Amino acid sequence: MEVVGTTQVISDGKWLNGFEIKSLLIQIRRKKFDILLINSPYRISIYPDVYEEFEMICRLYNVKVLTYMDYISK
Repeated sequence: MEVVGTTQVISDGKWLNGFEIKSLLIQIRRKKFDILLINSPYRISIYPDVYEEFEMICRLYNVKVLTYMDYISK
């Protein structure tokens, strides 16, 4: 496994239109990585439907989203 980047962003965690999330979505569309490891889905959005939209975009570009708990349980 090769780590290609890390980030820590402080935001309201509601929508996918913040600069950092938009930058992440650009990297997903460019297929710069295969797996996105996150602390919690709430770090992407506090709204389940917005997080599901994010996951759908990831699946479309073959990026697997894992939470930290998913990762350590494997």
